[in-house]
Amino acid sequence: MKKFTLLFLATILTFVISSCSKTEEVVPITIVGKWTANGIGAITDTKTYDVTVADIRKLDPKTADSLAIVKVEYKADGTYLFNKDKGTYKVSADTKTLTLTSTINKDSKGIFNVQTIDVPVLTATELKMGLKKLTKKATDKEYTVAFDESFLSYLYAIIAINVKDQVNADAIEAKSISLQGTLNFKR
Repeated sequence: MKKFTLLFLATILTFVISSCSKTEEVVPITIVGKWTANGIGAITDTKTYDVTVADIRKLDPKTADSLAIVKVEYKADGTYLFNKDKGTYKVSADTKTLTLTSTINKDSKGIFNVQTIDVPVLTATELKMGLKKLTKKATDKEYTVAFDESFLSYLYAIIAINVKDQVNADAIEAKSISLQGTLNFKR
């Protein structure tokens, strides 16, 4: 019985040691790959609203069709292809910010466009690219937005919220709120 107990303990100990010595391989999450737009979203102070292309199609087929063709590819060499745009990209160390530098599109001064985009979500299969975050105080009557990425962020957010129909407009008017529109992708 004593030999059996020692043999049993030796077997358990061997198993435990071999189990502890193996480390699970952690695959880093990367933006590299091909992504297709599958919806838009809104991130507020209290809730996230996501709507898919199928949700949008029920209300506005043209908008859904326009969104469904948006594709982006981030290559391992640091370049990207985004529909008719291409250039270089950099992801911050914490993967929360993406900087795109176009090699095609220029601003009015002839300088290549540079966009800094929030990345609120990046998983192996999901990417949310957040545009400019807008903040409204309780004393403000409405968001003041210009026709730039602020307007696009506002538009995405409002569409997502309205499609979900889960927000009481009076509640938004009554308090401070932060609002960020997102363009949602899947791999």
